[in-house]
Amino acid sequence: MQALLQLVWGDGFLSPGGPAEIARLLEGSDIGGCTVLDIGCGLGVVDMLLAEQHGAGHIVGIDIGPALIARATTRIKRAGLTDRIEAICVEPGPLPFSDDHFDVVFSKDAIVQIPGKSALFSEIRRVLKPGGRFIASDWLRGGEGDYSAEMLEFFRLEGITYNMASPAETEAALKAAGFVAIEVKDRNDWYRDLARHELVRMEGSLRATIVEHIGAAKTAHFLENWRQLVTVLERGELRPCHLKGLAAGTGRLHGKDYRVAFNLYSADGTRWAEVLEFRHGETYIAERDRVEGMTFKDRHSGSLVGPFASPAEAKSFIITTDWFCGRTE
Repeated sequence: MQALLQLVWGDGFLSPGGPAEIARLLEGSDIGGCTVLDIGCGLGVVDMLLAEQHGAGHIVGIDIGPALIARATTRIKRAGLTDRIEAICVEPGPLPFSDDHFDVVFSKDAIVQIPGKSALFSEIRRVLKPGGRFIASDWLRGGEGDYSAEMLEFFRLEGITYNMASPAETEAALKAAGFVAIEVKDRNDWYRDLARHELVRMEGSLRATIVEHIGAAKTAHFLENWRQLVTVLERGELRPCHLKGLAAGTGRLHGKDYRVAFNLYSADGTRWAEVLEFRHGETYIAERDRVEGMTFKDRHSGSLVGPFASPAEAKSFIITTDWFCGRTE
């Protein structure tokens, strides 16, 4: 099946849209220098795009399939990106990472496979640093209640019943998990039109290749499945969406409450400045140097740089320092 999906969606892609859809998903979300967790990394191609085209500093891709992870690791090695990307096979359940670990949690059309969305979103919030970002695309459903006969037929042909939530249910679950600035962007129109085009290609120019791969009988089932996919897209029951949320950025340091105003990273991703705005009004900077991988060490052993009158003043200061710019001090 993976080989067939790649015929339709492109080498290494197990969901639609290719590099262009990744770029659309990341519009307005700069991940330059960030530590990223990718849930459902598949064959690793998306993580390679996040690193090479979108500047992510260090990426951990996870999936539950050992064969997928082995193939992803091979691709990453071949691309010479093992210093920036690692692929890990995990068990279903809680994420195997410490609290406040990542700047970004990313996922491309994988969360639909995971039951218990509320528990998953809580785990994503846990491993995100305060002020970190959740950026994903996923297959949601139109409406609530029982599935229609058309959707049930799609599931039958797929051989799996997806764990789908509606846009409203997804937004509520993200809010309950501690996310703010939540965005749910409907992409149904885009994929409905693309899926129609994919079906035309499969019934035409790709048909002989598909038959060669899986035989005539399985090809007939594959095409029937795709026709039903188009049907539920046209009915608005299958609704691909972009999801974004900001991890509520609060904490306590030296007995005082603060929020993370924002994180800044050097161009090469080796220096991280966390701008902290305290409740009493002053702003400080925590400076950290990358040790290896996605591990950073506090530059001043817990001491903060400041105070500044505002986060904007702190940013204006830090981005011109020799340390942040990588100049010899």
